[in-house]
Amino acid sequence: MSSCQGFQLYPSGWEHDAEEERSKLSIIDFTLNCAYSRYAILFRLKDANKDEAVDAIRARHERTLSQARHMCGTIEADGGFGLSFVKSASFPP
Repeated sequence: MSSCQGFQLYPSGWEHDAEEERSKLSIIDFTLNCAYSRYAILFRLKDANKDEAVDAIRARHERTLSQARHMCGTIEADGGFGLSFVKSASFPP
């Protein structure tokens, strides 16, 4: 019987990050084309190996997020016409 379990993932080392980091975006930042796709990867495992496999996959995803910090924040408007990428300790909640 299959089961589904969800996890909150955070970048490796997020506990030591600053409370908030702001990076101003330039016009060039908007010209980059990024395409993100959702994939489902299914594994058939023996019952004895499931917990170990889940821990390994979770750790690898957290390490990947630590290398792709742009996936872990929001874009917010500044006072004028500018925008900033904002990564805060409270995101995700």
